[in-house]
Amino acid sequence: MRPPNGVASSDQQPPDEHDESSPDMRHLSATTSTTTSSPTHDGRTPRSTTPQQVERMPRPTGRRTRRDDLAALPGALRSEWMTTTSLRSNRAILLVTFVGGAATSLLVATFVTDEVLYLTDVAFYWTVVSAMLAAVCGVSAFSTEVRHGTLAPLLIARPSRWSLGLTKLVTAIVFGAALGIAGAVGGLVGGVLGGLPTGDADLIPATFAWALVDTTLSAALGLGVALIVRHGSAAVSGLLIWGLVVENLLTVFLPATIVRFLPFYAGTQLLGIESDLDSPDAIANALTRPQSALVLAAYAAVALAVGMVMLNRRDVE
Repeated sequence: MRPPNGVASSDQQPPDEHDESSPDMRHLSATTSTTTSSPTHDGRTPRSTTPQQVERMPRPTGRRTRRDDLAALPGALRSEWMTTTSLRSNRAILLVTFVGGAATSLLVATFVTDEVLYLTDVAFYWTVVSAMLAAVCGVSAFSTEVRHGTLAPLLIARPSRWSLGLTKLVTAIVFGAALGIAGAVGGLVGGVLGGLPTGDADLIPATFAWALVDTTLSAALGLGVALIVRHGSAAVSGLLIWGLVVENLLTVFLPATIVRFLPFYAGTQLLGIESDLDSPDAIANALTRPQSALVLAAYAAVALAVGMVMLNRRDVE
């Protein structure tokens, strides 16, 4: 006997809510194969993505590649250069380099009257000091990060340590060249104001270029020493004592065949300045300008290589 309409039989069970054979569940399982689509800002509905397509999509590995480091180099260089030029100490050193070069040439032209001096030589007397200042700035390019505790945050933002060393090196070289230009231009201005005879003007461009080589390589050497020592005061004191005291003593006691391979002595030889203090043996065994540049570059390269190895192997703090 059939039950009346609207009354369910006791033998019939209501459809199971989780039964996949029910129409509602079949419809639900069909819709789960695609993602929910919502109109975009231009009113169009984006194309849906199936689970199989999602599985084939490349997933991020979380690893930083060499290509990522290279792509970040321009921004890192801009940031490093902004930091270098914004420091008051660097701007003060740049000003002192120019004023010192001008004052040295002017004083020599005014008070040295017992011999004939030419602008081609006197204008680059101050470059010896400019190279030392460039080495000091190369030290501060890295030691300030350690002293102020900013090295760890810098490595978090720029995890690749080789890129950190490269940006520091490029910035130190550029600022070293700026110091060389400031000192040489100041020396030329002071010599002209002092009324020095020009001499062979054709020698000025070549000496100017070698002066920049001296200051840039000195800045690279200072950076390498800072990477090794890390302590800014110790690195600066060591460079100044070596360049201004130790090498001057070694030139007296060591033969000229060894003295010519000292770093700052080789840098001075790049200027081609003749001195009455040079012995005949030193003049006879003097290296050429390219050879002296290679000597100074070798010291800088070794210091940078050792410093980068220590930077990669040592803890940040």
